[in-house]
Amino acid sequence: MNENDGLQLLAPLRELDPDARSSVDIEKAKRVGRRTSRRRAVVGAAAVVGVFALVGIGVPALSGAFSRGAVAPAVPPAEFNPLIEVVTVGTAGGFQPQSYETGRTQQVIRLKRADGGTGSGTIIVYPPGPKPDMPPGLSFEWTPGAWAWIRLDGPEPDMQARADRVRQSVNAVPNKFAKVPFTLDRSAEDWMKVSNIATFYDNRPGDPSRVTLNFSRDGLPGTPSMSIVASEDGYGPGVKENLGGHEATVTEAYVAVTDRASGLNAIAMTDPSSIPAAKQVIATLEFVPDATNPAKWVTNLFR
Repeated sequence: MNENDGLQLLAPLRELDPDARSSVDIEKAKRVGRRTSRRRAVVGAAAVVGVFALVGIGVPALSGAFSRGAVAPAVPPAEFNPLIEVVTVGTAGGFQPQSYETGRTQQVIRLKRADGGTGSGTIIVYPPGPKPDMPPGLSFEWTPGAWAWIRLDGPEPDMQARADRVRQSVNAVPNKFAKVPFTLDRSAEDWMKVSNIATFYDNRPGDPSRVTLNFSRDGLPGTPSMSIVASEDGYGPGVKENLGGHEATVTEAYVAVTDRASGLNAIAMTDPSSIPAAKQVIATLEFVPDATNPAKWVTNLFR
């Protein structure tokens, strides 16, 4: 018992009127009290033994229970896993996804006109927590306790109504890992952490055509330390080196390899001082079979 507990127990006594007359037989109460005290002494001794036995067996449990009630643990800020896309977005309001970028503090979906006309849109999805400050647009809870924001731009006067239809196509999904056309050895994480994955849909909706993995040394948002772009786009000349069985092209700005079976390229772009690290990462890269076919892409980036 601490000092506060004692004060609470004594509080009712402070409210009694000391001048009030009592009908209690004081002498009789003393006799009964002496008999009760002798019985309590025996019971109390047994109880003390039991308490010490309990302390000897379960101190961690007791201390944990009291500490949880007395001191609330610090709550870390909510973050996304940058390997996971938390929502799906359908074609609605005349718009469809053009790209999906994961991240730790927010996820961003860029929209384009489904008919190829003029117009664009953006959806920003935030982790669970208080409603963030958002620019003008349509805000909504994409899942209870977590907010998202939509804005559409176009020549039509009904953009707000279209945005509401887009909102209705946004659905939360559990554990939807972003898909990639290659894997890296787990040792690559010793040098870098994934900060986000950007998937682009240049062809059919939901059919990715290229992907960019952005990395940083601490995995936090910001300018990445390295980007690996996987696409069928070409790259320039450079010094040829054998890296992990790949014939790699090495320059001061990037290290590039080509999957000879499918023609897909993987280009690791970074600053000149990090080219040696980029070479180590590319040496561990393995393309999936039929790498230009998105149906063959995998969710396990690290093996």
